[in-house]
Amino acid sequence: MIDRVPGHDNAFAATGHGMLGVTLGPVTGHRLAEYVVTGERPEVLAPVRFDRLRR
Repeated sequence: MIDRVPGHDNAFAATGHGMLGVTLGPVTGHRLAEYVVTGERPEVLAPVRFDRLRR
């Protein structure tokens, strides 16, 4: 999950990397920072948003 935390305007989460956190951390941080600064989710983060789990 890499997204704004539902119900919290100023909280973001980047979690669920499993054992790949060290290798994926830099690119995750870069894309999440882009989201935080611009307020618009980069297209590359669309598949890992929180609302994909809602049915």
